[in-house]
Amino acid sequence: MDRRPAVKSRWFAHRLWAVLWLLGLWLGDLRVPCFPVWAQSSDAALIQTLRSGKEVEARRQAAVRLSKIDVTIALEPLMKALLADRSPQVRAACADSLATLAAPAALSALRAATHDEDPAVRRKAEAAVEKLAKLAAEPVEKMIVYIVPPPAKPGKGSATNAALLTRLHEEFTKELQNSDDIDLRDDPKSIQSSDNAFSIESTISNLSRRTTPRGELEVSCDLNVTISLLPGKRVVGIVSGGASTFSPRDSAARVTKAQATELENQALTQSVQAALENLLSFLRGQRKTKPH
Repeated sequence: MDRRPAVKSRWFAHRLWAVLWLLGLWLGDLRVPCFPVWAQSSDAALIQTLRSGKEVEARRQAAVRLSKIDVTIALEPLMKALLADRSPQVRAACADSLATLAAPAALSALRAATHDEDPAVRRKAEAAVEKLAKLAAEPVEKMIVYIVPPPAKPGKGSATNAALLTRLHEEFTKELQNSDDIDLRDDPKSIQSSDNAFSIESTISNLSRRTTPRGELEVSCDLNVTISLLPGKRVVGIVSGGASTFSPRDSAARVTKAQATELENQALTQSVQAALENLLSFLRGQRKTKPH
């Protein structure tokens, strides 16, 4: 069966290097953290100004101010403006702000911007890439992560069953075990106060099926991951991930229950991978550099 991620983007760039980078974002090869649900209206106003403000100076100032807010809110709009804004002054400000935020997830966009047509933007992007590369080489303390187990029974009105929630937990466990900078724990009581200790709780916010105009069965899965500091369990962020899988063309009416379940499992796995990219970017932005 075909396995194609959903394409969700409305951004277009006018430069070849920008188009190629954004195409990677559209196809799911590059992922960035989503906005936390509690983003303040002032932050939203800055993002809107950067995206569609008519005045160059207003967009430039918005880019500068976005470097002073939460990385998970600022990262995506800054990366997109870096590659798509028509003004070199704005693009240069975006490169500076991304250097200030120092999020590893910005490296791909900054590397693309080193080929910008404007020499000032290229210099800013090169300096930001150098800074992030140096930070990545510094010793860091491992992040301690506890994955909250699934409930024994899904809540009333839930579109998912216990088996699927268990699979979700297993997928996150498997993926995080393969991360070199994660210290995965199975008992939250063993975790003492630390700047780098978190619990994560994943939920399936949407699981749906539909027949496409091409006669495919499309299965969509969307996840939310709540991140809390330990041991106090104070929520510090929410990230998400989603994916869709498809049966072959004109096959929806013939898909068996087992095949539909397999499509569901594939969508879940791809959603976990998408959410994991966002989760790791968020956690890496929160952790502290290990003292020498």
